Amino acid sequence: MRRGWVILATALALWGAGASGALACRFAPPKDPAAHLARADVAFVGRVIGTRSLPGREGWIETRFKVVRTLKGRPAKVRVVQQYTPTTCDYVRYRPGQTTLVLARADEGRLGTSTMLAPHFPLIEYEKAARRPR
Repeated sequence: MRRGWVILATALALWGAGASGALACRFAPPKDPAAHLARADVAFVGRVIGTRSLPGREGWIETRFKVVRTLKGRPAKVRVVQQYTPTTCDYVRYRPGQTTLVLARADEGRLGTSTMLAPHFPLIEYEKAARRPR
């Protein structure tokens, strides 16, 4: 009988560890587009040119975008955004030719994004928020 409890306790502990990994992925969703834009250093609408793995940086990818318009940050014709893919939270998947809103943070001269910065609202709402005075 005691062995059954040990197995049950172990199973619950393992399940809890797996659940905590999933819960670690949870974050406070942005309350509105303005609050979400505030989390980013750069926001733009871009067309995906391509994605590649970064040599020598296991698990990292970069996606190159032709910028259609800039909502926040310094305007640029092309932007390169990096992501770390082996996370419990997954990562933002971009398809070549896709036009999308990208929110990114600057870190040591590189732009990076994650599911936390993935758009949660319609593009028009981000555009309105970007035009409002801060």
